[in-house]
Amino acid sequence: MIENKAMGDRDFTEILLRAVEQSRAIIMITDPEGAVEYVNPQFNLISGYDSGQVVGRKPKILNSGRHSPEFYGEMWRRLKATGEWRGEFNNRRRDGSLYWESASISAIRGATGQVEHYLKLGEDITERKAIEARLRDSLAALRDIRERYERLVKAARSFVFTVFLAHGEVSHTVHYPGCEEITGYRAEDYAARPGLWLDMVLEEDREKVLRQIERLLRDKEMQQVEHRIRRRDGDLRWLRNLCIPRLDEKGDLFAYDGLISDITELKQAEHQRNELLRRTRDLALIDGLTGVYNRRGFDEQLHRNWQVCRERDGELGILIVDIDHFKRINDSLGHLVGDEILRGCVKVLSENVRQQDQICRYGGDELVVIMPLAGLPELATAGERLLSAFHRHDFRIDGQSVPLTVSIGAATANPRAGLGVEQGVLWADAALYHAKQNGRDQFFAWQGKRSRSP
Repeated sequence: MIENKAMGDRDFTEILLRAVEQSRAIIMITDPEGAVEYVNPQFNLISGYDSGQVVGRKPKILNSGRHSPEFYGEMWRRLKATGEWRGEFNNRRRDGSLYWESASISAIRGATGQVEHYLKLGEDITERKAIEARLRDSLAALRDIRERYERLVKAARSFVFTVFLAHGEVSHTVHYPGCEEITGYRAEDYAARPGLWLDMVLEEDREKVLRQIERLLRDKEMQQVEHRIRRRDGDLRWLRNLCIPRLDEKGDLFAYDGLISDITELKQAEHQRNELLRRTRDLALIDGLTGVYNRRGFDEQLHRNWQVCRERDGELGILIVDIDHFKRINDSLGHLVGDEILRGCVKVLSENVRQQDQICRYGGDELVVIMPLAGLPELATAGERLLSAFHRHDFRIDGQSVPLTVSIGAATANPRAGLGVEQGVLWADAALYHAKQNGRDQFFAWQGKRSRSP
């Protein structure tokens, strides 16, 4: 079940939408064929295109001609295979100038698993690319261009360091200006504590930083990793750590240069995007009246729990709860009372099922409980407990008690039986019909070819 939040769904969604609109990340949403459906203001600012000039068109409007057809072919192949792609684009603005974008593209799938949209989250890295190019060309004459370097790294919220090696081991490290702004520590602090940098890296991220260094020493190729550090003031920051090897005339590695960039804001934008996607998806799966899963949410939870039972070699239990004579309640007391009754029934179910069980509003007055890893004995226990709970519960509307009973049908579906989970729903529905035909206010479970009471 999904619990209600103190903040309303509409308010929370509006906050997330504003975060996207105001984000410094470049955000684009397309349909499954790649046609643009949405771009945020940061895209307009960076590309020079208005939303109306790109919505409905393919992103190839940005094509600079710097990437081969194979580049885009490989991107689509990976997207269709994994639903994810990360890389860099050299795009062309509306005015003809070029810019670099670091992008992450994710598939957004519907309840059936089909791709409904693609979402691209990007960062303008033109300045960083310029810095990297200058860094490769100019590190040998760093003293002569130090003043220019300091301006560039400050603008890009970055700093450079150089690690010198002797016989494959670190001899000393030079931290250039900018390190204090990013980390809170001065170059002198690093010189006094050789292990300071690794100590700053969060413990759970240290392994990938060590692997980065290991690969650079072994392969003598540029390596990049993203990780977190704890600044001197205790603030947690995300960094992009780029290391470039320096080789002598014999091809031996004698040093490597590093570019550290603060990407905390980008990571925060990614988190906002993921939260917006999750929240938007949840809202589409939740029944607005009762706060439990709707029919679409039921289908998704059913197949998710079916997979759990398949992996753990267990059965999936299904309870269908139908309010007896609900039409009579609606006709005599009104639909507002009927709505209160439905919410009350959900409350009774919530208080009397297991924590791992999922409650769904299957249709009008039918509520379904999905019980993963539950056989007939567990269903029988749950069914009798629910009947007793409904007998005890006082459904009171405006001080008036409303008599109410329910009929419950149950069935199990077993992945080993070779039948789909939908068959279990049909059996539970048949058991419910049997309960209603035999006088209502009863629990029946489907066993074999017939329904029976416990």
